[in-house]
Order: sequence, then C-alpha cells, then structure tokens
Amino acid sequence: MRKFVAAALVLAAVSFGYQQHARAASVAVDVDINLPSILILYCFTDVDVTVSAAAMAALLGATGADSSVTDPGPATITAAHVAGDLVGAPTVALDTSIPSGANMSDVKLNMNDICAFRAIEPATGNGVNVDATVTDAVLNNGTATIGFSNPLVRAVAAGFAVDEDVTAGLGLGNVIPIDVQVQMDLTSASIAGDYIDGEVTVVALVNP
Repeated sequence: MRKFVAAALVLAAVSFGYQQHARAASVAVDVDINLPSILILYCFTDVDVTVSAAAMAALLGATGADSSVTDPGPATITAAHVAGDLVGAPTVALDTSIPSGANMSDVKLNMNDICAFRAIEPATGNGVNVDATVTDAVLNNGTATIGFSNPLVRAVAAGFAVDEDVTAGLGLGNVIPIDVQVQMDLTSASIAGDYIDGEVTVVALVNP
C-alpha cells in the first residue's frame, strides 16, 4: 500500500513540474496566391428554333396565318438546347420592332443567353472582348435555303454591336450572359419543314 501511494506522489510531482515548465509558440505564416488570367466560355451547342405560322404571319405584318397584311404584331419563337453547360434555355425571338414584311432578306433573329462567360482579366484591366462570326451561312431544306449574315453581340451593353468590350462585373463569381443577333434571308425559304446546319461561332477573348 505504501509503495502505491509513494508512486502516486512521485507521478503527481512530475506532472506538476511539467505543467510549470510548459511553453507555447506561434508563428504567423504569410500565404500568397497567384491566379492566372483565365476565361471560361459556356455555350449551348445546339439550338432548335420552331417558328409557328402565326409568328411568321406576324413577321409579315399579318395578324394570323391566313390574314391579310396589317400592322406587324409580336412574333416569338421557342428554343430548346440539345447540349450545353448553361442552366435553362435561351430566349429566341424574331425582332419585329421594325416592320420587316417588305424586306424578307433582312429578318433579325435574336438569340438571348445562348452563351455566357466567367473571366479573370490581366492586371492591365482591359476587359474581355466578345464577338460572333457566321461559320455556316446557309441553312438547307432540300432545295430551299435560309441565309445567315451580319452577326451582332450583346453582353452588358444596352444594344447589339459588331463586338463588345466587357470591363465591368468580371470575376469567377459572376457569369456574364451573351446575346447574339443574326440577319436572316428568308427570300428563298419556299418549303415548309426543317432548315438545318446554320452555324454561328461566339468568341470571347481576354484583352492583353
């Protein structure tokens, strides 16, 4: 019994002595992170546009599929994506703000939110340039065709332009949508059905 008591007293003394001599140390570690200039572009890879008879009539200035030509009305078009990295579906519509019934070679097709991007720009701070090109200008339906030309883009600006420099709102936490407008030539569209394989390429470039 005495041996156990003595051993306990010795351990208590050692433990007490250790606590008396304990020390703490701390060092602030500075961490630096170097991020690259980076741009990530998301696009729908396939957009299918369905035009109703009523929408086409509205484009021509009529109020219905078989109506006589009167004042132009709204002509909306639905779109669906086949593949892509964006959430939801883009909004696609014929632009009927200017009567186009007299000029079917210049029908504007607005494709909103078909692309978007995130970017970290260089320290020069010159932003990101966005533009679009028509890489396949003819949509075919047997012997009938629809032509694409004169693509315009819109990101943060109010209107469409040949290209746009985006300098505000950049950063990986912010996704900036891109709208594209193309001029359609419908003068040779003489057959109902699908007109396929038109192509518009959207380009985003970090300005040096």
